[in-house]
Amino acid sequence: MSVVLEARSMDAVYFPAEIAQINHTGLEGKGRPARAFLLDVGAPLEKVNRVLALDGQLQVRADSSRDPFTLSPFGVAEHLREPLEKIHDLVGYSLGNGVRLGFTEHDITHIDRTAERTDSLLGQAQRTRSDITPVTRWIGAVDSTAHDGGCFLGRGEHESISFGILTRIEPRLLEKPEIAQQIQRDILLHRESQARRVLEDLQFPYSPHADREIELMAEHFSPQALALIIADTTDVTKKRTNRLALDKISSAEELLSDTHVELNLLWETTKVGLSDDGKSFTWQLTFNKHMTPEELVLYNKLAKPSSNGNGERQRALVSNGTYKLYEQDAIPQFTTLEAKFWRTYYGDILQAVQASFALFPTMTMFNLEMVDPLPDGAVGSMSITPIHRDKVQYQIDNLLKYKHLSRDSRHSNGGGE
Repeated sequence: MSVVLEARSMDAVYFPAEIAQINHTGLEGKGRPARAFLLDVGAPLEKVNRVLALDGQLQVRADSSRDPFTLSPFGVAEHLREPLEKIHDLVGYSLGNGVRLGFTEHDITHIDRTAERTDSLLGQAQRTRSDITPVTRWIGAVDSTAHDGGCFLGRGEHESISFGILTRIEPRLLEKPEIAQQIQRDILLHRESQARRVLEDLQFPYSPHADREIELMAEHFSPQALALIIADTTDVTKKRTNRLALDKISSAEELLSDTHVELNLLWETTKVGLSDDGKSFTWQLTFNKHMTPEELVLYNKLAKPSSNGNGERQRALVSNGTYKLYEQDAIPQFTTLEAKFWRTYYGDILQAVQASFALFPTMTMFNLEMVDPLPDGAVGSMSITPIHRDKVQYQIDNLLKYKHLSRDSRHSNGGGE
């Protein structure tokens, strides 16, 4: 069965001829010119000039002296990273438009972490499946490096715009149409709404079913698309706390009123991967209130003074709501923030579970571990949610019941996508 993705053509209709008129909320060409939009949302002129010419045309390009098809996966990622870094310098301004507290960071460090984890996952999958070739990992490197470039013009249809930008940065990719089409499809599928639409179409006229969707993802999603979904979803770290919001909002409590700020500030992905025997997969998140000296400089507004009275700030704050539950009802902050994480990212967690089972055919168990370490590094509290391959729908239904989640739960500006 063929699946038609709802993606617009990436030919000259939109790139590069009309890029100056691309609406930051889509590709309709009804909005302000791209340069005007970026300057209006506070992007510095010098950063805009590095990316767009005065007539609005995209002017960043990859090094033409290097043939991308001769490069290793790491090499092609580096090849594309240099021009994309200039574009990602604008993403925070664009995504912050119309959102008072900004948007989870989608800077070049997010791209670096996602690309590294995508390749690591493909390397692990290579142990148990024969279709992971050097070409698979090369395409995975391109997918993961380019997947969010379109965000510099806004979130709407960014997955489509990302591919268009990629082919303007490195037009030689279009010389191999099969590879270009696969890259386009992979980038489109990294966005949950696109992936969900494809799965619904494949199941029509039946209702969506989590177990059936795993089989469909294994059949219709490439290994590198599955690895990108997992890598993108699991990028949870203080480094994704929105820095532009810190510049414009002085109140720590107002910043922490955004659940995404609080969750990225306090949870850190510390492990993602397949067990040595290939039977289980673990996503481990650690409750981490500690701040490094570098983080203290970046997130000083969200740091708590140390208890020794010397005025130093060394621990991350929590929101008033989380603090009051602890003070008044003795509910541990770890427990409150675990519930918030599930409630906020339920849709992304489910898709990461499904993508993991689809990518690793020998895997029978997915474990989401949430750890609260003691000061000496030992484990203080741990919550493990095991999900079995043949009981995904049953266990997800129980999670909906006991964690008070909605089947339609979706994040609005979080770690995934």
